[in-house]
Amino acid sequence: MAETNRFVLSNYGIRYFLEDVPTGGGVPTAGAHELQGVLEANIGSFKKDSKTYRTLNGDGWESIAALGQSQNEATLQCLRYGEGDVYDGTEGTTTFTRIRKWMMDATKAGGSTAKKVLVEVVPRGKVGSEVVYEGTAYFLIPTEWNPSARNSENGQEFNFTVKPFGAPIPVEVTVTNGQFTFAPIESSSNAQG
Repeated sequence: MAETNRFVLSNYGIRYFLEDVPTGGGVPTAGAHELQGVLEANIGSFKKDSKTYRTLNGDGWESIAALGQSQNEATLQCLRYGEGDVYDGTEGTTTFTRIRKWMMDATKAGGSTAKKVLVEVVPRGKVGSEVVYEGTAYFLIPTEWNPSARNSENGQEFNFTVKPFGAPIPVEVTVTNGQFTFAPIESSSNAQG
């Protein structure tokens, strides 16, 4: 049991940074707000939207017209922990308090504070002694908050669901003295929607 839980809690070295959208748009330059205690995240899946229509000659033949890609909603399951992790109406410094305040603010004033950028950082091996990371930035808005299990085997858990919009953007990840910095990898398809 303990061996399995250690692997789950490490999330295999994947890290998540939830940042504000920079002024003027684009990807944040650094990871200032890392999400702690992420047990599971299913962000990154997308599907091809399509539409069925009949031809004009009315012979009943049907064809598929592609309309583009649509990203699926993603749910992140987190473990609530950390000293002072109590919600008293202020944002606080823990993942729980920051996410809950973000979710609540998204329903106020037309959701003006809703947009965020989630940068997923995945370790992909080593070059010499340096760990190489692969990064992807997702623009998203919150859709659901769920306090979830309060007495699970892992501890107090909470879930939140987000809706990505626009195209995912691959980012170059650099780590210097423990500080993660990001730079978008330019591509013709990397325009924010």
